[in-house]
Amino acid sequence: MNYRNDIDYLIKQLEQTHPDLYRNVDKNIVNDIIATAKERDFSPREFKLFAAQLVAMFKDPHTVVDFGSNESKYSFKMVDDEIYLINPDNSMSKVSSFNNITTEQIINQVKKYIAFDNKSGYIASIEECLSDIDFMKELLGTDSITFESEDNMIYDLCEKGEKELFGVSLESGNLTIKLGTCNQSNGELKEFVDRCTSMINNSNVQNVTLDLRGNKGGSSEVVAPLIEAISAVNNKTTLVDEHTFSSAVLIMQKMRENGSVIAGCEPGLTQNHFGDCTSFSLPDSNIKVWCSTCEFVMNEGKIVKITKEEQIDEENTKVTAYGQEFIVPKSILAKREDYKIDEYIDSVISENKISK
Repeated sequence: MNYRNDIDYLIKQLEQTHPDLYRNVDKNIVNDIIATAKERDFSPREFKLFAAQLVAMFKDPHTVVDFGSNESKYSFKMVDDEIYLINPDNSMSKVSSFNNITTEQIINQVKKYIAFDNKSGYIASIEECLSDIDFMKELLGTDSITFESEDNMIYDLCEKGEKELFGVSLESGNLTIKLGTCNQSNGELKEFVDRCTSMINNSNVQNVTLDLRGNKGGSSEVVAPLIEAISAVNNKTTLVDEHTFSSAVLIMQKMRENGSVIAGCEPGLTQNHFGDCTSFSLPDSNIKVWCSTCEFVMNEGKIVKITKEEQIDEENTKVTAYGQEFIVPKSILAKREDYKIDEYIDSVISENKISK
């Protein structure tokens, strides 16, 4: 089938919606790819993969093709370009293949469909794609996917699982909060935020640890009352990892402004990023696409939301919007540690603390 209408619609919507679509890619290169694609006959699977690869070329981790939300019960960790299965006891087993395709070959395929702006984002994207049942089905062209570990154990990737997103404990004045999502469509989020806020306001809390590891974002506004309550506590620590993304990065920065120590490794997204997504569907294939509508940049230690960009310099170090100039730093946290496998298993959060 020829998808000319979908291709035209996709590019038109991206250009109209995204604040700076061609910042990281030459428009002429995109136009050449589109011209060639319009002459091709795609199968539905081929076109979805093509659309995903095309969108990834714009190098915005928030602007992506939506493959679905079915996550495998199995989680993976990428260390030194090798893939490891995280076992229930948190030990790790090296994965040798998916459907008899080597992990090296799989990684090289997945790379085509991801966008990232730092090394942590690259690693997190690979790990998340491997656990995404719908994406892997499209990538491999089959509904049956198994993977094998080096000790010859075979697993069914398509076994679905649910991750524990929320958790809270208070002991001897030490409050630990696990905030695994900011997704406002999650029915438990507001209730959990209210519960934790009440605990802080009505208990003798002396130390708070906010765990944002694995939090892929959503709405930081929903979580704002909790962050405000935490700000009144003197001793604060915020845990982040490669899978801390989107609004969770904004929350991390707000915690930093409020005096929190930031511990862990570099998040999967820099504090200067596009975001605040909206979605649209292609008319013929009905493929859903998410697209950024604004940009967030650092200015004097705080994040500023820019919805209309007037000018940015060639080196992407300064942006002028609404008559104001904002400095865009090259990096915001210490570079992530490139763990070796034995060091990763035994790593301790305190050894990787990042100063305020």
